[in-house]
Amino acid sequence: MSAVLEPGLTCAAHLAFVQAATENMAPDFSRHDVVVYRRDMPRYLGDGFYVLDQLGMPSVWRVQGVGGGRLRVSQNLDWAEAWMLSADEFSGLCRGMVVGVIKVLDPEMIRLPVVSLSPLPIPVRGTVH
Repeated sequence: MSAVLEPGLTCAAHLAFVQAATENMAPDFSRHDVVVYRRDMPRYLGDGFYVLDQLGMPSVWRVQGVGGGRLRVSQNLDWAEAWMLSADEFSGLCRGMVVGVIKVLDPEMIRLPVVSLSPLPIPVRGTVH
């Protein structure tokens, strides 16, 4: 089953889209890029990028397993602190693993019905690392 984006353009129903509002994850994701993630698997599947729910807003984070059931969650900003979460804490925040990005070169030409990512790196629950 697929969801219709535009006439003749479809994608898998389990995919969701959010649009980056800032440069928090540059150069991996730039402002206005459209992040594609799997909403059918909202849990840790391996190291990579994930969309997390931060106070009701989606935000993209880099997630790495560090052993002992702990996950290191970080953004690309120099001043943004990394966080350590348990797998259960992470699962409570996770919307899904990022599987793609649409690089937007001219944001005036892209008018997708997507939710913008959180404009600031909002701290997640857990221990500062």
